This record gives sequence, structure tokens and C-alpha cells, in this order.
Amino acid sequence: MPAIETYDAARPFLDRAGPWLLHAEAEHSLVLGVAARLAAAPAAPGPAPLFATVERDGAVVGVALRTPPHKLVLSQMPPGAVPLVAEAAERFEALPAVLGPLDVALAFGQEWARRRPVTPRLGMRQRIFEVTRLVPPARPAEGRARLAGPDDLDLVAGWIGAFHDEAGGTPADPRGWAEQHTSAGDVLLWDDGTPAAMAARLARSPNGARVGAVYTPPARRGRGYASAVVAALTRRLLDGGLRFCSLYTDLANPTSNGIYRRLGYVPVADVADVDFGPV
Repeated sequence: MPAIETYDAARPFLDRAGPWLLHAEAEHSLVLGVAARLAAAPAAPGPAPLFATVERDGAVVGVALRTPPHKLVLSQMPPGAVPLVAEAAERFEALPAVLGPLDVALAFGQEWARRRPVTPRLGMRQRIFEVTRLVPPARPAEGRARLAGPDDLDLVAGWIGAFHDEAGGTPADPRGWAEQHTSAGDVLLWDDGTPAAMAARLARSPNGARVGAVYTPPARRGRGYASAVVAALTRRLLDGGLRFCSLYTDLANPTSNGIYRRLGYVPVADVADVDFGPV
């Protein structure tokens, strides 16, 4: 039977779970990136994060992580572990959603509904992609890539806000996000005289980086800007010594999935949100 172990901080969690997570690093890039960030800097004031490993016969066979107010993130795990994870998550008054492999997320949703007055609903289904060798766009868009700087803060804040509005994700602090990621050199713009598209490095894992926040204003779509900026950011990261880049896509958006496949990204796993609404 599986058992669960919880951890008071990110570092001991990574010490225990890291080797297992690294066996499928791109698939687990979200957990690895969040845990590494929290290991390097204390969590913000508020409810403590949840770090947990699922154990069987002395080995890690799954993980769970949550940093409030965000959703709970689960890896693949034995079915019998889901109630144990739900019990550990009862430290939180509420959960907005759970993200994980479809079977695990659905099972957790049903279990959580037995413990809280909520209705689980299947939300966005996503595909995790990985690239180790970039295929440049066959017909590059006009313009060039450049890092976003202090003069671009208002633009980046507006675009990340619009990105979250379209994606339906957890609301972000647009200005804070722009300041943090721009100062870290994470945000790349495609500029053809004026900024036309954006992509950002969202997190690092030991051998890779997760690409996201890919946004083109509606009036400038359909001209190859998204392909150009993602290709430029991917090239920058791979040339910087990383073995791979990963990203998440909405399975309901064939345009973005096609863009990434043409750049050499290949699917590695599918995951889904289960959202929790009122009964």
C-alpha cells in the first residue's frame, strides 16, 4: 500500500523527490521549477505550501505540491494514493483546482468532493512538449528578438494580464510579474519596429527551462510572430547550455500546438485541470 510523506520546506522535498522527478524532467518541469524557486527564496507570507511524496516499498512513486493561492499539482501516482493526498490537502480551507494526469486529477476531484462542498468540473486539458533540437521557422517573421527592458514594463504587464484573461488561469499581479521577470532577463520580445509578440522563461530545472507566457496582440496575429519569438527564446536557452526546453499547450488550440510541433517540440505527457466550483 502507498504511504505519504510531507515536508516542511522545499529543500528536503527536493532532496527526496528530485531523483524520481528527474527521470522525466520535462514532464515534471512545473514541480521542479516551483520547488527550486522556493528552495532558493522563502515563500511569501500566508498559508504554508504543501510538499509531499507518495512512497511505496521505500521508493518515491508520486508527488504533490501546492503554493497557495494556486492550484494543487499532482504527478502520476498509484490510485490508492489519491485519498492520502486529499487528506494532506485538508490543511487548506479550499482549493481552486487540481492539475495532473487526467486519471489522477479526476480521481482527486471525486475524492475532494467527498470532503468539501464542491462540484469538480473538468477544465483545460493540456499537453506538455519538449524540444532538444530546435527547427527554425521555415519563413521567419520580419523583425528581431530583444530582451524586454525597463521601458517595456507597461507593455509586458498589459500583455501578461491579457494572456491570463485569455487562458483563464490564476489571476496574476501583472505589474509584479513584469518587474520580476523583466529584471531577471526572462522576457523576450519580437520587435519589427514595435513589439509584436512576447515569450518568457518561466522556470528552470536542473537541465532545462519551461517556456510560457507566449502572447501576440489580436491585431498582430497570423504573421508568424509567435513562432519567431518562441524559436528565438528556445535557441537562446539551448545555446546557453540547457539540454531541453518544455512548455504547456491548450489541447483545444490547434494553432499553438501546430506552431510548437513545427519548431521541433514533441509531446511527452498530457495533463488536465479539474476545477472546483460550488455545489
